Amino acid sequence: TPSYASSESFGTSINIPYFKVIDIDKDITFNPKIYADKSFLLQNEYRHALQNSNIISDFSFLIGDAGTKGHLFYNQNGNINNNTKFEINLQNVEGDNFLKNHNLSKTSKLINDDDLLLSNINLDWTFNDSNLSSSFKVYEDLTRNYHDRFQFIFPDFNFIKNIEIPESYNGKFSFNTYGFNKNYDTNIHEAVVTNDFLFNSNDFITKKGIVSNYNLLLKNSNTYSKNSQNFDEDSDYKLFGSLKFDSSLPLRKSSEKFIDYLTPILSMRYSPNNNTDLTNKDILLDYNSVFDLNRIGSNHEVEGGESLTLGLDLKRDELYSKKNIYNFKIANVLRINENSKLPKKSKLNEKRSDIFGNLNYNINENLKLGYKFSYDNNMKYSNLEAI
Repeated sequence: TPSYASSESFGTSINIPYFKVIDIDKDITFNPKIYADKSFLLQNEYRHALQNSNIISDFSFLIGDAGTKGHLFYNQNGNINNNTKFEINLQNVEGDNFLKNHNLSKTSKLINDDDLLLSNINLDWTFNDSNLSSSFKVYEDLTRNYHDRFQFIFPDFNFIKNIEIPESYNGKFSFNTYGFNKNYDTNIHEAVVTNDFLFNSNDFITKKGIVSNYNLLLKNSNTYSKNSQNFDEDSDYKLFGSLKFDSSLPLRKSSEKFIDYLTPILSMRYSPNNNTDLTNKDILLDYNSVFDLNRIGSNHEVEGGESLTLGLDLKRDELYSKKNIYNFKIANVLRINENSKLPKKSKLNEKRSDIFGNLNYNINENLKLGYKFSYDNNMKYSNLEAI
């Protein structure tokens, strides 16, 4: 649809887009914009469907008294073969404020940020028992000076493999190695490789109906850095261990119309290691994440010390249709001693954390209400409320 606009920098403008089908597998949208100062901006979006991939590109040229400027955004994703996927992004701009001044993000599917550009190649290999993903990335922050605006991350990789073990072990064993090599702010260099050895046990069910399982994690973190505030200077090698034991007692009661479920949950975790200072780490837990093995959100270490997480899950379903009527969940983390190095947010560092919960009520097929909360441990105020 043609449009009319006005801006302080360029005055009034008229936009007259035109869509053209080039062939059965490609088309283009011409999007010319004429300004009152006689500047002329031609933005184009070109799309091409190949046999094993799709291409979409967005590029423009500005011709006027201030000279010629423009941009090029290119995206291609597809399959090399049945096991290999790829994605390519190229982003370049002539003029730091060009995208913002002409508000090009509103007329392009590829422009998500006016100030930050990303050019990268992603590769993903999938096999029967393993997966490898890797990428090469270059970020450009248009708001910074030329020498500090670039960030290079290559390679960035993640490899995970499920390792076969005898059935007598009653569980699954996986190996995960991941890391990156990063250079930014001209002279800051970070190289990280982390190895995770994780054992997940099968569920053990007692005659009383108690369901239990455990996770055993061994983490090896290797870092090398220069001028970094995130890691120790030069080489550093660390080894962490963590054990998490979960147990629950699912209870059920049936009536003429409904089935009510009540499940008390207990989760104990222990690590002999001390974690680094994560006091100011921006982690806001909720019920869905408080039982996670890596709830502190760190790929390079584990949550130190011991803790006990208690939860309660209550829900009601219709007897015959099995439709859920309501669901209420609540949880809290307890510690014997405070851990001053854990994140302050959500009170994970104190003897009692915040109280986390979810409440969902399905009125009918067309109307569902939900309430998500995180209250301070003394219930005086909330850190999170969402309706």
